[in-house]
Amino acid sequence: MAREAIEILKEHEANLILHAGDIVELETLKDLKNSNLPYAAVLGNNDYHLAKFKEEFELFNEPHIFNFENLTIKLMHHPKFLSANTDIIAFGHTHSFTAVLNNYSLFINPGEICGRKYGNFTFALLCCQDKNFQVFKFIKTPQDEKFNEIEVNLG
Repeated sequence: MAREAIEILKEHEANLILHAGDIVELETLKDLKNSNLPYAAVLGNNDYHLAKFKEEFELFNEPHIFNFENLTIKLMHHPKFLSANTDIIAFGHTHSFTAVLNNYSLFINPGEICGRKYGNFTFALLCCQDKNFQVFKFIKTPQDEKFNEIEVNLG
């Protein structure tokens, strides 16, 4: 599923891919690297076995704070660093999709591409122009042939 999500993000001309942890499979890191897009990933609580690959991939401990284009991004797995001190706060761990705008900061959890906890496969596409955010949720149930795209209301 991760490879399919990466291909959809490329079709939508994504400029950056984020993975908020629970990567689990080395193959997913290889898919991110082979996407030829800038990417960043953080280790989740199911990724201890992947820590030895941090030098080979854009793989970091949490929180990983960095700048991309005109945005400051905080990428983490555990939602314990959820302060509104960057433009985007991307997190995982709960496996539940969330997108909330609070004090000009976007808090976003793409859900779970693995479908392990809730059975649905989800990821997000974030569009940003002049710090105005637009979020799209992609979801695929086990019965679906393809991902469905839903615009998220941040209001």
